[in-house]
Amino acid sequence: MEDAKRKSCISIEPFLQDDGDLRLFKEFSRSSFSSDDESIRHLGEFLGSMPSDRVIFEDTRRSLLAKLLKKTGYRRVKTYDFPKGAKTSWPAWNSQTPPEGRFGVVGDWQPQPGHSFRRMLLSDKEGVVGEMIFTDFGRFARAKANEFGSEGFGYVNDGRSPSMLLVALVGELLKERKRYLILGPEYAKHIGPIHPFPLWHMASKSQGSYGHGCRPATGSDLKALAKLVSEYEDIEKNAALASVTNSFYNPSFRFILPPEGGGFSLIKFLNGAEGMINDLYITPASQGKGIGDDLTRASLDLLSESCLNIRLNTIYPRARRLYEKYGFKVVYEDHCVALRQSTMVRPERGRP
Repeated sequence: MEDAKRKSCISIEPFLQDDGDLRLFKEFSRSSFSSDDESIRHLGEFLGSMPSDRVIFEDTRRSLLAKLLKKTGYRRVKTYDFPKGAKTSWPAWNSQTPPEGRFGVVGDWQPQPGHSFRRMLLSDKEGVVGEMIFTDFGRFARAKANEFGSEGFGYVNDGRSPSMLLVALVGELLKERKRYLILGPEYAKHIGPIHPFPLWHMASKSQGSYGHGCRPATGSDLKALAKLVSEYEDIEKNAALASVTNSFYNPSFRFILPPEGGGFSLIKFLNGAEGMINDLYITPASQGKGIGDDLTRASLDLLSESCLNIRLNTIYPRARRLYEKYGFKVVYEDHCVALRQSTMVRPERGRP
């Protein structure tokens, strides 16, 4: 959808979750969007055709999407029900954490704490609720203890709710301005109150040769890449330029650009014969033109020169369908929580 001044675009991808809520994945081409009556009517009709009155989305870019939805009649409701009267503390990791009441662990899996493990203890007027041990990765945190890794788990005292502990952790991570919390599938019974969505881990064998018109980025492309990364990651341009520059001069990474612009791919060469499509982004104005296919083919061509196995991660249903066209399959699925997410409903029919 193009704005009234023809200077910005917004792309919205709907995804109906198992709980009946509608997840909206959105991209803005700029940090502002000027709406007119026509664009608001178009957005209202689009949402009205969806099978849910309740929408959840990551509330970034100065809450631009929330402001647009408000003009179509939607209203905000509470997303997280944070524990009242509860207190958190941050003791050092203690290997004597009791095994009773553990959750977020598969079977007899024994989590082995790493150097970046952190521990949050939650208490209320009745005493200690429990604790979460998680791994800190800067803009996101992760907790899982299964065959795919040991990155955190939790435990609760008898009769207490693991969900209460997870909601409290979300609140603390929000204070630290983190963006995502990633949990393993073993948390499935407890995560409803924090509104996760799937994170698909996909893999494929080397694909051979495809035709494409893309090219590797050069030093003269850094500023253009920084603008794209700023939109994609929702970060300031200076931070985006620093990130792009670091990756560009790292021999493990390589940026790929389509001939007509409007997006990029970032591939990564891992240890051994493994590679990864680290990022693939198409601007809202350039979607639907085959650029995603072109960048995917170019990424597979370059990675296949030295990699036998190629993998990637994605949260976008449309991207998953794209990758499945090229032989990728879901190896396993985690739960991802966008910490800065908002919930809105239609007031005439929405549920609180």
